[in-house]
Amino acid sequence: MYYRGPDGNRVELQIDNFTTAEEGQAWMLSPAFDANPIGVTYDPDTLVERFRAGVPVAEPVQRD
Repeated sequence: MYYRGPDGNRVELQIDNFTTAEEGQAWMLSPAFDANPIGVTYDPDTLVERFRAGVPVAEPVQRD
């Protein structure tokens, strides 16, 4: 996630979304990573709304 903080500083946040380091490494060697190494575009506010509405966390973080 990239955003500009209140002082004008650019901020980058990254969170690995894998159960184990091995799972993450396997994904980085996969065709899916080759096709899209950057990630997905999403609206953080919509993600929060879904979470507050009771959608399990595991659902919105799944990659296609």
